[in-house]
Amino acid sequence: VHDGYVLYKSQIKYDIGGSTITNQLSKILKNKGVNVTPHYRFNKNIKDDGSFSTEYLDEDFFNEVDPNYELFWKNEIVRDIKETSLTFSENIDAINYELPDGINVELNSNERKEILDSMFEQNKNVPGFNGFQYMVHDAISKADIDIKKDLYSNIFATGGNTIFTDFIDNFNRVLNTLAPNNVKVKVLSHPTSLEKKLSAWIGGSILSSLGTFHQIWFSKQEYEEHGSVLIERKCA
Repeated sequence: VHDGYVLYKSQIKYDIGGSTITNQLSKILKNKGVNVTPHYRFNKNIKDDGSFSTEYLDEDFFNEVDPNYELFWKNEIVRDIKETSLTFSENIDAINYELPDGINVELNSNERKEILDSMFEQNKNVPGFNGFQYMVHDAISKADIDIKKDLYSNIFATGGNTIFTDFIDNFNRVLNTLAPNNVKVKVLSHPTSLEKKLSAWIGGSILSSLGTFHQIWFSKQEYEEHGSVLIERKCA
């Protein structure tokens, strides 16, 4: 966006996001032999000494559980491990994470950092994606030459993947290696994790409340009839 106008020719999209990092962490946990158990599959009992014991419920109780429901809750646990344990910081120690059923998982210092480093590397499962820094650099390269300098110094990073410690500093560093020598790179972000996660919703709610955008409103009935394609049809 420049001077209030959307630069459509500079838009780039890749299907890579928070779920990509969650899936990578899931594979690492699986290779460690860690079984992530959703909370509804066990009971935790308090012993006389104040400690807990875990009683896993019989598999017959879960014959009717939808596999997607099971996967959702497993991913929610892995997502929490991701958000509380992974970091871009250097010189970090191993960390222990206690799963809901009391099992402890250890992530070493390399695992805590290298999973996130994949955001700035080529992904063989996403053709054309070489890292967020190349994505931003390529988008700016498509813009008119007289505004490129402004775009480089006004990059706003948002979404769940930006909540990790030192993400912004790391993004600034790798993007600086691609930008022209006479250009200042400045990556900005919200100050809190909650704002970073929900900024798309917050911004959308503010815009939709303004009278300027009434002409692209549509009803719940229209959405149910046409689906999400209506958003691109009316709002793009």
